[in-house]
Amino acid sequence: MAERRPFYFNGSASSFSLRRMTDTNLASLRYQLRVAYAAVLNGNGNGRLYTGGSNNVGQAHSTEYTYAQNQNNRNWNYYDGEDWPGYPGLGTTTRSTTTFTQTRNNETFPSNANLRDYGWLYWNGSTTSFNMRVISAEQDFVDTLLTDTISEAVSGDEVGTYRVATGTPGGGSWTNKGGVFTNTIYSNNSQTTWNLYLKTSHSDPGGENPVGYKSGAVFQARDRSSGASLIQTLLLPMLHRRVANNGALNYNINGGGTGRGTMSDTRYNSSSTNQWFTSNIYYRSRTPSGGQSTNANYELRITT
Repeated sequence: MAERRPFYFNGSASSFSLRRMTDTNLASLRYQLRVAYAAVLNGNGNGRLYTGGSNNVGQAHSTEYTYAQNQNNRNWNYYDGEDWPGYPGLGTTTRSTTTFTQTRNNETFPSNANLRDYGWLYWNGSTTSFNMRVISAEQDFVDTLLTDTISEAVSGDEVGTYRVATGTPGGGSWTNKGGVFTNTIYSNNSQTTWNLYLKTSHSDPGGENPVGYKSGAVFQARDRSSGASLIQTLLLPMLHRRVANNGALNYNINGGGTGRGTMSDTRYNSSSTNQWFTSNIYYRSRTPSGGQSTNANYELRITT
């Protein structure tokens, strides 16, 4: 299909003209759509990322080296020396597994009546032969607005998207959705906890209100705010359809896309040994110790 840029009123209430919107003119509408999407996520609605569920995103595992012990009974043969067993290797265990899931429910495309009542008008034709039409094709919405909205969410202000971090990310407003992964080492000793953060707002870059059709053959400037019908009835369902059907704003662990924070599983990188004899049994043990090294990294990633 094609870009179907809306008109906007240029001038005053008594003297104005209709002009076609540029990318800059559309910036505020794209931002307000991201704010509306963030509000849905923050209310645990469609598109949200959470722990538990069906695991359509991926998992992160916190593992540890564990204490190990060997023993050997005394054989009472004085000629072959003491009966010490060999030192054991360290054991391993998975202390916890975090499963990430994202809701990706499809939504119904808006009706023709809603497209007419809440959509915008665009120029169709040439400079000498043209008419005005109401935008109606889904791909036209994608080409005109949704692709850039998604790109800015991923690589721009990040409004309407998540990060994992040990502290609140900078820039704009972030909501802490709670701890999602804790790295532990030997004996369940907690080291670091990563929280899931959702960005709910930044700053509106400013723009224009699209012009649409009003009954009685009247032009009307549409409200571009996040709670208005243009966004709630038309654009937000279309954005959800991109998430459900086209992989936009989908999350994964260690897959493709743009990184949104890395969770690390660490372990002790050395060990200490001990031996003792009691009740006619020889014992040798190995205990995790030393510094820490990374066993695995789990990066949250988002796709366009």
